[in-house]
Amino acid sequence: MHATTEQLLSARDGAAQASVETHLRACAACRGELERLRRLQSRMKALPPLRPPHDLWGTVAVNAVSRPARRVPWAAITGFAASFALAMVLIVQMGPERGPGSPGNGGNPTDVVASTPAPARAGATPELLQQSRSLEATLRAMPAAPSGKFLQLCRTPGDPTIL
Repeated sequence: MHATTEQLLSARDGAAQASVETHLRACAACRGELERLRRLQSRMKALPPLRPPHDLWGTVAVNAVSRPARRVPWAAITGFAASFALAMVLIVQMGPERGPGSPGNGGNPTDVVASTPAPARAGATPELLQQSRSLEATLRAMPAAPSGKFLQLCRTPGDPTIL
C-alpha cells in the first residue's frame, strides 16, 4: 500500500512519521511522487507575487450593492397555499362517507352488495346458492364501518391534552 498525499506532503515538509519514512526508502513509486511534489513546490515559490489592482475592492463592492434584490413572489405563494387549504377542507368534508355505499347514498356497503342481483348462470348448484345466502347474512350482521371522519377531538375528563 502506498503513502497518501497527506503523508507525502508531511514528508516533503520534514514532518513524516517513522513508518512513512521507512516506506519511502522501500517504495520507488512513492519516492517519485514525493520528488514531484518537491519540484512543484519549488516552481510555485519561483512565481512572481500577484498584486491586485488598487481599485479591485471598489469594483467588488459596487457589483455586490448594485445587484437588484430578488423578490419573493408572495402573492403566488399565498394563492397556492389558500388553494391547497381549500382543497384539503373539501376533501375532509367529502371524506369516505360520500362513496357509493355510504348512508347518504342508499345504506351501508353490505346492503348495496346484498341488494345487487347476481347474474343468472347456467349450472348454478343449490350448494353455491346456499353458501352465497349465508355470506350475505353474515355481511348484514357485521357492524357498520366507522364514520369516516378524519379528525376527531377527544378529551379525557381532567386531562387538558387534546388528542
